[in-house]
Amino acid sequence: LLSEVDRLFDLVQPLQPLTRLTLLQQLVPTLKQLSQSRFTHLQQLCRALIDLDGRCDTFEALVWLWLDHVIAAEFDPQAQAKARHGRLSQVLPTLLPLLHWVSLQSANPAAQLDSWQAGIRALGLDPASVLQPETQALGSMQLMPLINSTPAVKQQIWQSLRAAVAADGQLLLDELLVLQGVALLLEIPIDSAPAASGF
Repeated sequence: LLSEVDRLFDLVQPLQPLTRLTLLQQLVPTLKQLSQSRFTHLQQLCRALIDLDGRCDTFEALVWLWLDHVIAAEFDPQAQAKARHGRLSQVLPTLLPLLHWVSLQSANPAAQLDSWQAGIRALGLDPASVLQPETQALGSMQLMPLINSTPAVKQQIWQSLRAAVAADGQLLLDELLVLQGVALLLEIPIDSAPAASGF
């Protein structure tokens, strides 16, 4: 497995982060066929590679979230058995830190506030009534409630994140990566993503 990872690393490393992220989707069926021990070994190896330089960039954080939420859940009966969340209020504690992280990608405090408020308004909420959460590292977020939500709630999540990104009229690479990563995690068709629709 280690030699195969090394070989694939050499092939994938030159690709742009967005292309590499899209490739993750193609790996799902193969990785779901791994035994739990082999997957655990792969997960440990990925964690070691991510930690190697002492920092975790957006792409690395999304890889870790994807492994932890999509593939690891295959070996957790409780995760698979969780009921779908059909109300926005059930996922709001999970969504707000992610929305806050997205808003912080804007260039300055004023733009960050505009981004946050745009995302909150897209949820049908009053920005004055919703406190901004503490800043969290993207890779440490627990997004399973979002994944286990109904299609209608996923649509609300998606529209909120898109509104936050669109608020400053710019589309940064990290913002696009997160939107595409969320699309993969929530199983939203990629052609709904801003790269295709231009907001």
